[in-house]
Parts: sequence; C-alpha cells; structure tokens
Amino acid sequence: MRYLFETHLSLTIATIVYRRLFVGLTVPEPITRGLSTYTRLITDPQIRFVKPANYHITLSFYGEVEVQHVPQIASSIEHVSQQYTNFSLIYESITLAPPKQTPTMLWAVYTASPAFIDLVSDIENM
Repeated sequence: MRYLFETHLSLTIATIVYRRLFVGLTVPEPITRGLSTYTRLITDPQIRFVKPANYHITLSFYGEVEVQHVPQIASSIEHVSQQYTNFSLIYESITLAPPKQTPTMLWAVYTASPAFIDLVSDIENM
C-alpha cells in the first residue's frame, strides 16, 4: 500500500501541556480509518489509544520547549517543509508500543522514501 503525502498540506506542529513539542504529519483519512478499526479489536482495558483525530506520524520530538521559542521553531519548520513537495511511505506492519511494556501506542511501520528521510533529517538538524 503506497500513500502520497504532501507536506505543505499536512505538516502539523503541536504543543502539548507542559510545553512538550513535537513535529508530526497528519495521517490521511484512509489510514486513520484502518488504524481505528484495528484498535477497536484490542480489548485489553489497560490499553487506551488516542482518538483517531490525533493520529499522526512523528517527525521529531523536541520535548520541553519554552513557549516563546515555539513561533521561531514553527517558522523554521514551515521553511524546511516547503522544500519537500511530496514523498511516499510503504506500509509494512503494525505493532503495539512501547516494546516490553504495557502498550499505550500503536505504531504503523513503513518503509520511508529518501525524500521522507531527508525531511526528517532536515527538521531534526534545524
């Protein structure tokens, strides 16, 4: 299964409580539906998944960031993302994560294209 992602349309930057910052891509609707169907099959009460509207592909996790730095980081990410018009990810598998702990996440594993790898690298090296 191959999906084309357009970074200028789907790049998301989100701040989370406690000033935790990550850069992620919005997951296309067909993938969201498939992952949501899969998570409903897991009935372990200790496992709680995020809402499908919050599904994303993490490109970089910045951790704790002072709020005053967020606009500059967002501007830099926007500049970097404009260099990448699209890329593909090829689906491989689904796994529960983190490994060797009570799962709290669902990871869809993909083979990344060189353009995706370059995008992640450029964002991490800003």
